[in-house]
Amino acid sequence: MQRKALAKLFCSLLVSAISISAYADYDQCILDSLAGVQSDRAAALIERSCREIFPKPDIRQMSSKLSDDQKQNLSGRGSIDAITKTFSGTLLNQNERIELTGILVGLYGAEFDSRDAEKYFVEVDVSPFDVSDFKFRVFSTFGDSKVNWTILEVWGKEY
Repeated sequence: MQRKALAKLFCSLLVSAISISAYADYDQCILDSLAGVQSDRAAALIERSCREIFPKPDIRQMSSKLSDDQKQNLSGRGSIDAITKTFSGTLLNQNERIELTGILVGLYGAEFDSRDAEKYFVEVDVSPFDVSDFKFRVFSTFGDSKVNWTILEVWGKEY
């Protein structure tokens, strides 16, 4: 009985190894696996499976954190939609040779300090002297309190 269980385990591991090595990267996994798929549900499951095989790299590890001087060259505006619990913002990058790749946004109520901010990391793609919109779901409710926001940290790539 144990031999059969071990044989099944070995076969499933072998099939897994073959299927993983069958694709060079996430994009190939998606393209090859979606061929002929007509169901949104099946497509979503394929996307999730390919993402498990090829995890998305953390943009913060592929970019550099901007200095305070570089951070001063950013401006923006944003607000929370209380119904959808979504924060939407616009970011202006006035850095001459830096493409922005990620920001850490802090949200805090009027009665709190920015040191108590809830933190949300957002991937962005903002070229030098360009504007881009971003949004993310907010997990807390701030009640009737006015919500303030700040950019705590920024990541980017220098040209």
